[in-house]
Amino acid sequence: MKIGIGEIDYAPPVGLPLMGNLRKDYVSKGVHDPLCAKAMVFEDSSGTKVAILTVDICMLNREQVAGMRANISVQSGIPAGRILIAATHTHSGPATMQKHVWPEVNDAEIRVFLARAAQAAVLADKDLQEGALRLGRSREDRVSFCRRVLCKDGQCHMNWESIEPDFEKRPLGEFDPELIAMSVDRGSAPNAAVVNFGLHPAILDYANNLYSADYPGFLAEVMRRLSGDRFTTLFFNGCCGNVNHINHRDPTSPRRGYDMAQRVGYMLGVAAKQAVNRSRPVVGEPIAASSELVMLKR
Repeated sequence: MKIGIGEIDYAPPVGLPLMGNLRKDYVSKGVHDPLCAKAMVFEDSSGTKVAILTVDICMLNREQVAGMRANISVQSGIPAGRILIAATHTHSGPATMQKHVWPEVNDAEIRVFLARAAQAAVLADKDLQEGALRLGRSREDRVSFCRRVLCKDGQCHMNWESIEPDFEKRPLGEFDPELIAMSVDRGSAPNAAVVNFGLHPAILDYANNLYSADYPGFLAEVMRRLSGDRFTTLFFNGCCGNVNHINHRDPTSPRRGYDMAQRVGYMLGVAAKQAVNRSRPVVGEPIAASSELVMLKR
């Protein structure tokens, strides 16, 4: 197998609307840490390729994903159906659509930074080298909480509210503490990993107005510190719609800010490193891609 790795800082100019919190004036006023697009391309002995791309951004719609896939396909020859694109869901990235009371967004500016983000996959395609995959797992159950809480008034309260202990009945949902890491060996040691964990990157909430990858950025920082300056971490979020970092039962636990984002990212970075250290080889040939549309009831 050949594996290519690509990374690019796609961050647009300061001043564009941020996405993820309900504020009419929610625009970026600076950059705290890079907004990255990171990709891997895999090629088997027959020449079949697939690509995966993760972007530090809140969300992408179908048309935007289709446009990015087409952009990558033209430059790499990888069929659009073999390109997976995902948003990390950071609430501190540029807005990609007009919703709710968010500030107005400019479609032309959106197309520019999404085209730049797509280049990470093109770079990965140009970086193909002999490599091997390993898969590992670990657990981190101290950073995730169900944000919906059933209380004795029969109502659902959110965990950022003030909820007295004797008023709470139970959380209205669960979270998945398992972290999965698929690492890439191109030489004597791992030099990249795909990390999967389900937790909302909304530690930086409406009080923040700087571009930031939130805790996935700190997770990647830890992996570089532990594995080398050139180590690349692709973060793919899990099922995290009602999972956040707020431990409402501990009034001393921080609820927002960069210190908390760093804390969560560092803890998950350690868990990711443990998963890589425990990993086992993935053996298989050839490479294939499939997709399924699953209809869910609301």
